[in-house]
Amino acid sequence: MGAPGRALLWLQLLGARARFLDPDRFLWLDPLLWRPGDAARGLFSVDAERVPCLHDDVVFPSDASFRVGLGPGAGTVRVRSVQALGQTFAREEDLAAFLASRAGRLRFHGPGALSVDPEACTDPSGCVCGNAEAQPWICAALLQPLGGGCPQAACLEPLRPEGQCCDLCGAVVSLTHGPAFDLQRYRARLLHAFLALLPTPKSDQRSSSRSYFLNPLFGEAEAEA
Repeated sequence: MGAPGRALLWLQLLGARARFLDPDRFLWLDPLLWRPGDAARGLFSVDAERVPCLHDDVVFPSDASFRVGLGPGAGTVRVRSVQALGQTFAREEDLAAFLASRAGRLRFHGPGALSVDPEACTDPSGCVCGNAEAQPWICAALLQPLGGGCPQAACLEPLRPEGQCCDLCGAVVSLTHGPAFDLQRYRARLLHAFLALLPTPKSDQRSSSRSYFLNPLFGEAEAEA
């Protein structure tokens, strides 16, 4: 049994038992709870970048309940903007007022803090995600269902790219580029050249800098709203 009020509860309801899980179990730093706005089959992101980055716009379900824990240990979470309950918060004072409201306190909890910085990434070669400091807690949240340990990679010489929690099988390609390099154009070229044989997913016109919170309490249609 856990702490009072946090244990699993069982109720007798119309002859059947209803199981209530801990509503505080979903953490901002859990990569499994997020989906990038430009998700495409065949793309890979290291675990630290599966959680919203500094220049990302974060979107929460507009027509479904959600509750997410900030922290522990990672300090202040910073993103470009937060969209929740049909509102977009891109100014620090507006977000602070929302977080202090009853609606905000019901949806965001924990010892950490949430902040917004409206500055966009203007470097064509890309910007640093900014989650390096939080990676130990990202990995802890990701591996918690596995007992905290990494599964064994199914190859003789696994590798672990920077930002990844566990070893994996594959290869790392390092690029040296000049001032004219454009990350999005290079990414589009890779998609066209190397992923053309994969089934094409339904077109997604949403911003590539968006991270969508997936609410495990609801179906996929509600979570992606």
